[in-house]
Amino acid sequence: MVIRCMHTCSLLIRNVFLFSIIGMAISTLITQSTWLDMRLEGAYAITVLVGVSIWLTILLFIMEGRPPLLAIKRKMHSFFVALAALLISTMVPLMNGDLYILPAYSVKLSLFMQQSWSISAINVGWIAWIIIGLITIFWTRADLLPNKKQDVPSNKKLAIFIVTGIGALFWFLYFAYGPLRLLVNELVHIMIQADITVFKEYVLSFGSLAAIVSALLMVFQSVIAPLPAFVITFTNGIVFGWLWGALLSWSSAMLGATLCFYLAKWFGRPLVERLVSKKALFWWDAFFEKYGSYSILIARLVPVISFDLVSYGAGLTTVTFWRFFWATGLGQMPATILYSYLGERATGQIQILFLLFTITIAIGIIGILVKPKLVKWKYRNN
Repeated sequence: MVIRCMHTCSLLIRNVFLFSIIGMAISTLITQSTWLDMRLEGAYAITVLVGVSIWLTILLFIMEGRPPLLAIKRKMHSFFVALAALLISTMVPLMNGDLYILPAYSVKLSLFMQQSWSISAINVGWIAWIIIGLITIFWTRADLLPNKKQDVPSNKKLAIFIVTGIGALFWFLYFAYGPLRLLVNELVHIMIQADITVFKEYVLSFGSLAAIVSALLMVFQSVIAPLPAFVITFTNGIVFGWLWGALLSWSSAMLGATLCFYLAKWFGRPLVERLVSKKALFWWDAFFEKYGSYSILIARLVPVISFDLVSYGAGLTTVTFWRFFWATGLGQMPATILYSYLGERATGQIQILFLLFTITIAIGIIGILVKPKLVKWKYRNN
């Protein structure tokens, strides 16, 4: 048991090592381009790739019991990948005469250690890390790792790698490219305010790209939900008119719902619990168990039920995609059309109208769901 734990830890260290030196090689190459070096902090490639390696290793270990990441049995392949990355990150600075400074500076920046540790200490630590990493490549044995728990389809693993890769690229650009970081921070601030007037001005600031930006934001809120969807829908009604605004809101929300559905299918319950909370997911489990596939349509008709909770929760059930798709499309259509219409004719009472509509729909749906229990309760007491 102890030996297995040691080899499992060794596997994690090996994967982190390989990704860290690949990140160092990318960082080194970025510094060789004046155009890229002026715009990107390449050192954050190390930060992002290390995080991705840890995430993928743990995720695939949970799914399979033995992570296939950078195939363990092909030790020489891993060694040559490591050797190539080390040559790039060593020879390029050596030829430029900054071998002592460049790798250490990249490590300091990637670990957010600008105000601590000297260059000499970082260099010593980096050399020790390389030695440890090379040892783990040849020491880790596949036959001493836990046996496989289940066989995950290759297309599902490919989807996980693609989604993780896109996420890694975004986070690298967020850290490395200052203007993007400022843009994202400003966007998050605006979305948290949930102010329709401010949000409208923000969308209009993109000119001819306003519709694309609005669609992307709808997808974004569907996945992470930092902003109520009705704010985007109202804004689309104001900016594009109720008909085109409703069509834009409906189609982009459907795209976001589809993405949530498949993320749940690919990554499973652990990820969904982190995104929507265990308590909310338990509620959905009970709701779905009681009403089956009709629960999706019912939930979409009630604006107060979280949009992303239903999308993620449905992905964990046996409901087929097309049944989920049509239930979502039909269920969200009435509210989308109404919000867009109210948005086009926006007045100072728009928030009140929204609240009245939401309360009315919620009371109606809740009444339908609770009525059978009230009838039973009344029958028992009589």
